[in-house]
Amino acid sequence: MKADKFHVLVKALQDVDSDIGIYPRAIQGQGEECYEQRDGYKNGWNACLMEYGQAFDKVIEDASKGLSDDMEMLLCADVGWLNHDGLFVLNMNDTWAWALADAETVPADELPEVSRLFRTFGYAGLLYWVTTKRPGLRSEFHDNNRFIDFVAREWALVRTVPDSSTRAYRRLPRGRVARWLVRKLGGV
Repeated sequence: MKADKFHVLVKALQDVDSDIGIYPRAIQGQGEECYEQRDGYKNGWNACLMEYGQAFDKVIEDASKGLSDDMEMLLCADVGWLNHDGLFVLNMNDTWAWALADAETVPADELPEVSRLFRTFGYAGLLYWVTTKRPGLRSEFHDNNRFIDFVAREWALVRTVPDSSTRAYRRLPRGRVARWLVRKLGGV
């Protein structure tokens, strides 16, 4: 699937606009750790507008060079956005608990792995990747945990036996348990 370059650019610009915030003249910074109210004279207003313009320029420059196929695919799938540094951020809202706003920034060198997980396992692959970045993280939703566990097992198998034909035609286990399993599944 090749994305229309214009729509990818528009999406990237919208993401930057959203990341900077809706009150750029009154608020400075992003997130609680660097969130501070500007003073009554709005000191820093020009600096904020300059940052806004520089972020737009960076997105347009990156788009003119061309986004990677991985980035295009993830943007078009709408599973995240580009932040003002040009890094992809996965949207994890309402994933780990009800009404929990959450996101995970994907380092540029890990984007191909995240893309491959998404292409192979869909949203469950993204859940798995985030749990590898945050060990011990579990969701309040049992289905999400089952998806994560499934992807963990499958991804370990893919890394152990990379060739899909070898994985597909590997020998079935022999013995009483294997025969029971074959009967239970209705034959293989």
